[in-house]
Amino acid sequence: MLNKVFSCVLFLYSIGMFKIPIALSNNPFTMSYSGRITDPNGRPLNGSFDIQIDFFYSEKGSDGFDMTKIFQNVEFNHGLFSINFIFTRNEYHVLFPGDKHTWIQITDLSNGKTYPRQKYQAVPYALKTAINNHHFEYDDRGYLTIKRDILRHLDVDGLNLKGDDGAIGPQGPKGDDGADGA
Repeated sequence: MLNKVFSCVLFLYSIGMFKIPIALSNNPFTMSYSGRITDPNGRPLNGSFDIQIDFFYSEKGSDGFDMTKIFQNVEFNHGLFSINFIFTRNEYHVLFPGDKHTWIQITDLSNGKTYPRQKYQAVPYALKTAINNHHFEYDDRGYLTIKRDILRHLDVDGLNLKGDDGAIGPQGPKGDDGADGA
Protein backbone atom coordinates (compact mmCIF):
# COMPACT_ATOMS: atom_id res chain seq x y z
CA MET A 1 0.00 0.00 0.00
CA LEU A 2 2.80 2.41 0.90
CA ASN A 3 4.41 1.63 -2.45
CA LYS A 4 1.23 2.66 -4.30
CA VAL A 5 0.99 5.95 -2.35
CA PHE A 6 4.66 6.69 -3.01
CA SER A 7 4.21 5.90 -6.73
CA CYS A 8 1.15 8.15 -6.91
CA VAL A 9 2.96 11.06 -5.19
CA LEU A 10 5.98 10.59 -7.44
CA PHE A 11 3.71 10.56 -10.50
CA LEU A 12 1.90 13.77 -9.43
CA TYR A 13 5.23 15.43 -8.63
CA SER A 14 6.64 14.54 -12.05
CA ILE A 15 3.55 15.97 -13.78
CA GLY A 16 4.06 19.21 -11.85
CA MET A 17 7.73 19.32 -12.85
CA PHE A 18 6.83 18.99 -16.51
CA LYS A 19 4.12 21.63 -16.32
CA ILE A 20 6.45 24.32 -14.98
CA PRO A 21 8.68 24.54 -18.08
CA ILE A 22 5.64 24.39 -20.36
CA ALA A 23 3.97 27.23 -18.45
CA LEU A 24 7.14 29.30 -18.53
CA SER A 25 7.55 28.80 -22.28
CA ASN A 26 4.05 30.21 -22.89
CA ASN A 27 4.85 33.65 -21.50
CA PRO A 28 3.14 36.36 -23.52
CA PHE A 29 4.97 38.62 -25.94
CA THR A 30 4.45 42.31 -25.35
CA MET A 31 4.94 44.60 -28.32
CA SER A 32 4.19 48.27 -28.78
CA TYR A 33 2.88 50.21 -31.74
CA SER A 34 2.89 53.98 -32.09
CA GLY A 35 1.43 56.14 -34.79
CA ARG A 36 -0.07 59.47 -35.75
CA ILE A 37 -3.61 59.91 -37.02
CA THR A 38 -5.27 62.98 -38.45
CA ASP A 39 -8.86 63.79 -39.32
CA PRO A 40 -9.97 64.04 -42.99
CA ASN A 41 -8.85 67.71 -43.03
CA GLY A 42 -5.33 66.82 -41.87
CA ARG A 43 -5.75 68.04 -38.30
CA PRO A 44 -4.19 65.74 -35.68
CA LEU A 45 -6.62 63.95 -33.39
CA ASN A 46 -6.72 64.97 -29.74
CA GLY A 47 -8.61 63.25 -26.95
CA SER A 48 -9.67 59.68 -26.24
CA PHE A 49 -10.81 57.36 -29.01
CA ASP A 50 -11.70 53.69 -29.36
CA ILE A 51 -9.64 51.94 -32.03
CA GLN A 52 -9.67 48.51 -33.63
CA ILE A 53 -6.53 46.83 -34.91
CA ASP A 54 -6.58 44.16 -37.63
CA PHE A 55 -3.60 42.31 -39.09
CA PHE A 56 -2.95 41.21 -42.67
CA TYR A 57 -0.17 39.63 -44.74
CA SER A 58 -0.48 42.20 -47.56
CA GLU A 59 -1.12 45.87 -48.10
CA LYS A 60 -4.43 45.17 -49.86
CA GLY A 61 -6.71 42.18 -50.03
CA SER A 62 -8.60 39.94 -47.64
CA ASP A 63 -5.72 37.90 -46.27
CA GLY A 64 -6.38 38.92 -42.68
CA PHE A 65 -6.62 36.54 -39.79
CA ASP A 66 -8.86 36.39 -36.79
CA MET A 67 -6.81 38.39 -34.36
CA THR A 68 -8.72 41.67 -34.02
CA LYS A 69 -7.67 43.77 -31.05
CA ILE A 70 -9.88 46.54 -29.68
CA PHE A 71 -8.49 49.31 -27.49
CA GLN A 72 -10.83 51.65 -25.66
CA ASN A 73 -10.10 55.21 -24.60
CA VAL A 74 -6.73 55.46 -26.35
CA GLU A 75 -5.24 58.90 -25.68
CA PHE A 76 -4.25 60.94 -28.74
CA ASN A 77 -2.05 63.98 -28.26
CA HIS A 78 -1.43 66.01 -31.45
CA GLY A 79 -2.41 62.85 -33.33
CA LEU A 80 0.19 60.70 -31.60
CA PHE A 81 -0.77 57.51 -29.81
CA SER A 82 0.89 54.39 -28.47
CA ILE A 83 -0.62 51.00 -27.63
CA ASN A 84 0.76 47.74 -26.28
CA PHE A 85 -0.16 44.35 -27.65
CA ILE A 86 0.04 41.19 -25.61
CA PHE A 87 0.36 38.12 -27.82
CA THR A 88 0.50 34.47 -26.86
CA ARG A 89 3.40 32.53 -28.34
CA ASN A 90 1.04 31.04 -30.95
CA GLU A 91 -0.43 34.44 -31.90
CA TYR A 92 3.07 35.88 -32.24
CA HIS A 93 4.18 33.12 -34.61
CA VAL A 94 1.00 33.48 -36.68
CA LEU A 95 1.51 37.25 -36.93
CA PHE A 96 5.21 37.11 -37.73
CA PRO A 97 5.85 33.81 -39.52
CA GLY A 98 9.22 34.93 -40.86
CA ASP A 99 8.43 34.42 -44.54
CA LYS A 100 5.73 37.12 -44.89
CA HIS A 101 5.30 40.79 -44.08
CA THR A 102 2.71 41.77 -41.51
CA TRP A 103 0.45 44.75 -42.13
CA ILE A 104 -1.57 46.57 -39.48
CA GLN A 105 -4.85 48.34 -40.14
CA ILE A 106 -6.32 50.85 -37.72
CA THR A 107 -10.00 51.70 -37.52
CA ASP A 108 -11.13 54.69 -35.47
CA LEU A 109 -14.29 53.19 -33.98
CA SER A 110 -15.28 56.53 -32.43
CA ASN A 111 -15.51 58.19 -35.87
CA GLY A 112 -16.03 55.16 -38.14
CA LYS A 113 -12.85 55.77 -40.18
CA THR A 114 -10.53 52.99 -41.40
CA TYR A 115 -6.99 54.08 -42.22
CA PRO A 116 -4.72 52.53 -44.87
CA ARG A 117 -2.62 49.58 -43.76
CA GLN A 118 0.94 50.12 -42.61
CA LYS A 119 3.71 47.56 -42.68
CA TYR A 120 4.46 46.51 -39.10
CA GLN A 121 8.19 46.88 -38.75
CA ALA A 122 10.52 46.72 -35.83
CA VAL A 123 12.99 49.50 -35.22
CA PRO A 124 16.29 47.77 -34.55
CA TYR A 125 18.77 48.96 -32.02
CA ALA A 126 22.26 47.84 -31.27
CA LEU A 127 23.87 47.19 -27.94
CA LYS A 128 27.11 48.09 -29.67
CA THR A 129 27.50 49.89 -32.94
CA ALA A 130 29.47 48.35 -35.76
CA ILE A 131 32.52 50.54 -36.27
CA ASN A 132 35.28 51.34 -38.71
CA ASN A 133 38.21 49.70 -36.90
CA HIS A 134 40.71 51.98 -38.63
CA HIS A 135 39.46 55.13 -36.92
CA PHE A 136 37.41 54.06 -33.90
CA GLU A 137 37.66 51.61 -31.04
CA TYR A 138 35.95 50.70 -27.79
CA ASP A 139 37.90 51.52 -24.64
CA ASP A 140 38.11 49.33 -21.52
CA ARG A 141 34.85 50.82 -20.21
CA GLY A 142 32.98 49.99 -23.44
CA TYR A 143 32.84 53.60 -24.68
CA LEU A 144 33.28 54.28 -28.36
CA THR A 145 36.44 56.40 -28.87
CA ILE A 146 38.58 57.75 -31.67
CA LYS A 147 41.89 55.91 -32.00
CA ARG A 148 44.88 57.78 -30.60
CA ASP A 149 46.77 57.92 -33.90
CA ILE A 150 43.76 59.66 -35.45
CA LEU A 151 43.62 62.23 -32.65
CA ARG A 152 46.89 63.82 -33.76
CA HIS A 153 45.04 65.04 -36.87
CA LEU A 154 42.49 66.93 -34.82
CA ASP A 155 42.71 70.64 -34.07
CA VAL A 156 41.30 70.41 -30.56
CA ASP A 157 40.49 74.12 -30.28
CA GLY A 158 38.28 74.24 -33.36
CA LEU A 159 37.70 70.50 -33.75
CA ASN A 160 38.77 70.83 -37.36
CA LEU A 161 40.22 67.81 -39.09
CA LYS A 162 43.69 68.33 -40.52
CA GLY A 163 45.72 66.06 -42.69
CA ASP A 164 49.43 65.34 -42.40
CA ASP A 165 51.78 68.25 -43.14
CA GLY A 166 52.73 67.97 -46.78
CA ALA A 167 55.21 69.74 -49.02
CA ILE A 168 55.02 73.51 -49.21
CA GLY A 169 53.09 74.56 -52.29
CA PRO A 170 54.07 77.15 -54.90
CA GLN A 171 54.96 80.57 -53.51
CA GLY A 172 53.61 83.88 -54.74
CA PRO A 173 55.71 86.84 -55.92
CA LYS A 174 57.98 88.54 -53.39
CA GLY A 175 56.41 91.61 -51.81
CA ASP A 176 57.88 95.06 -51.10
CA ASP A 177 60.75 95.22 -48.65
CA GLY A 178 58.92 97.91 -46.68
CA ALA A 179 60.47 100.47 -44.37
CA ASP A 180 63.95 99.76 -43.17
CA GLY A 181 63.11 100.74 -39.62
CA ALA A 182 65.72 103.50 -39.45
